Amino acid sequence: AVFRGSQADVLARMEMAVSACAPESGVVVRVTSDCPLIDPDIVDSQVGWFLDHRDRYDYATIGPDLRLPCGTSVEVFTRQALADAHANAVSVHDREHVTPWIKDPENGLRNGITPIDLDAPDVRLSVDEAADFEAVSAIIEALYPLNPEFTLHDVLGFLTAHPEIAAINGNVVQTTGPYAAKPARSK
Repeated sequence: AVFRGSQADVLARMEMAVSACAPESGVVVRVTSDCPLIDPDIVDSQVGWFLDHRDRYDYATIGPDLRLPCGTSVEVFTRQALADAHANAVSVHDREHVTPWIKDPENGLRNGITPIDLDAPDVRLSVDEAADFEAVSAIIEALYPLNPEFTLHDVLGFLTAHPEIAAINGNVVQTTGPYAAKPARSK
């Protein structure tokens, strides 16, 4: 299904989409459109972990140490957390980025950290700039013909073998979200 809404109020758009398309859903999975290399295995793992711990958490993501590449994270939260955020979030930032209100401990929701066995936070796979599009396109053009169901591990292996591709957008600075202006970690 396709759902359209306000470009500025993404939180309202998401609330309306969930209400229209999955009103009985108890769990919401959020991935963003500027992240075309989301790994379904990571989504499945995150959703499974959240469902196993849903009595303890209202929200979960992989973090807080940002071990996934920028552009591959997944957020899972309860339908009620989304409704609460929609009803209570007032700042432009909270409404544009959907989950900051949910993640704010002052709002009383329970946030969980999903474990993951991966460490590649310095890789950029989000598509926000022309250089990002060029790098991600090169990855897809190389991997898709070999295996249309390639994984994040395949992407990371490819980038290790082809550092010139990772260098295409290596100087792009993330300006929003958890990866905003984070310096590269020491190896």
